[in-house]
Amino acid sequence: TVYHDTDNLNYSFIVPRARLNALCGLAGEGALSTSAYIDFFRGLVISALAAHGGRWTATGTSDISLNGRKVSGNAQRIARRAVLHHGTLMLRCPLAAIERYLPVPPDRPGVAHADFITGLSEEGYPADMQQLQAWLAAEFGRRLQSPDGSFPG
Repeated sequence: TVYHDTDNLNYSFIVPRARLNALCGLAGEGALSTSAYIDFFRGLVISALAAHGGRWTATGTSDISLNGRKVSGNAQRIARRAVLHHGTLMLRCPLAAIERYLPVPPDRPGVAHADFITGLSEEGYPADMQQLQAWLAAEFGRRLQSPDGSFPG
């Protein structure tokens, strides 16, 4: 379950599977690895943000944490020819609303949301929405740059 509000950056990447397979080191157009795809995109987001401070880690199946607490959840849809990856980044964590509307995940019984999630601003991370967008777009462009220098590659 995802809670969306105006302090969330929602991002999506759509990449041809053949190109993503090459970037992930997977052989053949028919190759498929959901974990490799998730790891590729989480790595992209972490690289974009780590350049500006903080201790970033890939956690769980598809989450990203800052200083040990979750700030991003990610998911993907894999089609025959393309992968749609999408995620959220919480600039600010609306903890009261999250506690009210979201159940505690089954893998964290008895653990309050406040114990494992946060927002970038709560962690002192120096970014606004426009900076986050620019940093993600720049890293996406860098990672997917085609050999001849054209974008998206």
